Amino acid sequence: MADLNKVILVGRVTNDFLLQKTKNNISYARNTIAVTRYTTSNTQRVSDFLPFVAW
Repeated sequence: MADLNKVILVGRVTNDFLLQKTKNNISYARNTIAVTRYTTSNTQRVSDFLPFVAW
């Protein structure tokens, strides 16, 4: 497992996880997280929605 990366996602999960399997019967999950950031003028908050897959 030395060739895998570790990622930490910080945000709000937007939906229930969608659990699926590949053709080779490997399980994975799909979802989206919402991450809030401020605009360049620091006066308005904007949310970005980032889809991800977890194996």
